[in-house]
Amino acid sequence: MKYFIPEYLNISNVEITEKMRNIYLNKWNEGCEEYSKYFQENINIFSKKFIKVYLNGGFHDYKIKNIEIEYIDAGKKYDVAVNLKHRDKEYHLISKDVMNYSAKFDIKERFLLNHYLYGEYYKDNKGFWHHNFLFGDYFEINIISKKFIFK
Repeated sequence: MKYFIPEYLNISNVEITEKMRNIYLNKWNEGCEEYSKYFQENINIFSKKFIKVYLNGGFHDYKIKNIEIEYIDAGKKYDVAVNLKHRDKEYHLISKDVMNYSAKFDIKERFLLNHYLYGEYYKDNKGFWHHNFLFGDYFEINIISKKFIFK
C-alpha cells in the first residue's frame, strides 16, 4: 500500500499509547488526504463507470467472489481479474499484462477474502497501473500492470 498504510489503521490496538494512537490516526488521515488529492487530480485516467462506482464507497465491504489469474503466451504474460459483488451487482477489476502480483496473507488465520476494506488505484511515473487492496485483517494484495479495465 502506498497511501493506506495498514499499520496506521490499527488504532484499536490496546498496547499502544494514546500519543501513538493519535500519531497513527494523523498519519492515516494524511494518507487518505494524499490519495484523495491524487485521485481528484488524475480522475480523467479512470473510466466513467469506475469513477461512478468507486466514488460510491471505494468498494469498502464489497465481497470478493474470486481472483482469477489467466496465463497468456506460455506463462510469459498474464492477466489478473478481481471479481467483486455488492448487493445484486458484480464488478470486475481486470489488470492486463501484469508485471508483478504479490499477496500477503495467512490462510490459517482468520483471513477474510470477502472483507475488502480499502483499495488504491493509481498510475506511477512510468505509466504502470497499481492496484493495491487491503483486507479486514490487514492482509494485502498488490498488482502492477500495463493496463487496467473495469467492467
